Order: sequence, then structure tokens, then C-alpha cells
Amino acid sequence: MESRMVEIPRSETLPSEDTGFRAPERLRSGFGCEPETIRRAQLGDARAWEILVRRNVGWVRRTCGRWASSRARAEDLTQDVFIRVFQTLHSYRGELAGFRIWLSRITRNLLIDDYRKNRRERSIVSYDSAGERSQHVF
Repeated sequence: MESRMVEIPRSETLPSEDTGFRAPERLRSGFGCEPETIRRAQLGDARAWEILVRRNVGWVRRTCGRWASSRARAEDLTQDVFIRVFQTLHSYRGELAGFRIWLSRITRNLLIDDYRKNRRERSIVSYDSAGERSQHVF
């Protein structure tokens, strides 16, 4: 059997450099965060920022709540996420991925940082508290 090589034009095998990969519009819209709202928030519009937070705070709070040791800690982590979003919103580029994907990456990274920072505290037990516990056992 004779094999045939078919030459495929380069433009069909790789996306062109000027366009790159683009997520489908339904994903780029950010699950309710219109690109215009995000753009206005990037420019400093307080009302647009409020809309952005209100539309995403529930999701962020639930995500942080799954990892936090208490409800208060989840609220603190949620606030930390939105502080970081506010500080880095200028770097968001909506053409590659949706806002929720970008937000989830920030949330995940903050939760990882928090875990790394606090894991040593979680694993350290005071000798005093251990001695007190052993007194109550006997």
C-alpha cells in the first residue's frame, strides 16, 4: 500500500501569531461580567468595580469556604482575593480567557499561599498544651 503525504497549509495547523488562541465568546464574557464592565473597572469606574465584585463574591466566598478552617477565615480570604484583583485588574486581558478563569487563578494562588504560610502553624503543637492534655488523660 502506497502512503501519501498530504501537505497541510501552515495556517490550518497552527493559529496565526497575530490572533493566537481565543476562548469562545461565552467563556470570555466572564459568566455575567460583560467585557465593557471589566474595561470600565480597569479605568477606575467605582460602579463597574461594585458590579464586578457583586457578581463574583458568592463564588469566591464558596471557594474560600471550602479551604478555610472557619467562616471568619473564609471571609478574610475572600477580602484578600478582591484586594489582589483590585491591585492586578490592569493586567487582565480578556481575549485569551474569561474573567472567571482569571479570577479562579488568583483565588487558587492566594489559597495556596495561605496554606503554605499557615501549614507550619497548624502542625506545631505547644509542649505546654500537650502536657496539659496528658495530665487530663491520666
